[in-house]
Amino acid sequence: MISVIVNLDSRAGVGDSISTFTGHNDGARSWDFFTAGLENKRKFFSGFDHELIAYIDETVRIPDEILNRVRELADCVVIRKHFNNYRDCTPFNLANDIRFLQALMMATGETIVHFDADCATFARNQQAVEGWLRHLDTHKFVSYPSQWSPKPVDDPSFGPHTWASTRSFACKRETLLFDEIERALREPEWMWQKYGEPLRRLNWMEHALSRLNADSVIYPPRDDANLLIFCWSRYATGTLQRLNSQEFDEVYGYVHSCTGIHYPNDVQGL
Repeated sequence: MISVIVNLDSRAGVGDSISTFTGHNDGARSWDFFTAGLENKRKFFSGFDHELIAYIDETVRIPDEILNRVRELADCVVIRKHFNNYRDCTPFNLANDIRFLQALMMATGETIVHFDADCATFARNQQAVEGWLRHLDTHKFVSYPSQWSPKPVDDPSFGPHTWASTRSFACKRETLLFDEIERALREPEWMWQKYGEPLRRLNWMEHALSRLNADSVIYPPRDDANLLIFCWSRYATGTLQRLNSQEFDEVYGYVHSCTGIHYPNDVQGL
């Protein structure tokens, strides 16, 4: 079985009709991601034995009609009020990464797939999704398709190190050593001493996942004509609902009318 996890949040501005990415940990937000976003993942994994997990970081109270739809769509719903402390750390500057970790712990499947709230997924057919997941035969993680495949970007400042982007990744359950991941987030010096120090000392969740697995991560070549996995740098309310009802070629046409997928993996919605 595949466990499909969507990390949702209700930060300020979630109800705005237009939302834009403004920086790290501050991506587009919308109530659409709670409803049409979950429907989008159900459609993407149609034909697969899967469970859908919605992990919600609640800042603004979720309207009843939104939450009721989440409960209809998801097999597991976790709501945790927003926090910025964790165990003996107050404030804890990696609280968002701990939320990722807690969400992953909800999974029961042999294969685990994680998406950020603002990530959209479209496939021409089941074979396209199977092809994406088949990369787990050779790598510990597969992330979103990239024009810089097998890496997310051509940036020599990272050296050989790459990361398992929390925007979108899949892995096998046994890959996730939860106790070690938590320790790596809380004690990065321990992680680098045990698993090797990269050129750039970043201890976010996506970097810890990769370091603990010898950087066994692949970003497959982009194949937009069959598979689209991207995040929104600009999102307008109602867009996902419309795209979910369309055939793949129509979605493909829309994405490219928005000037396509741009760095790092974003679409600026119309």
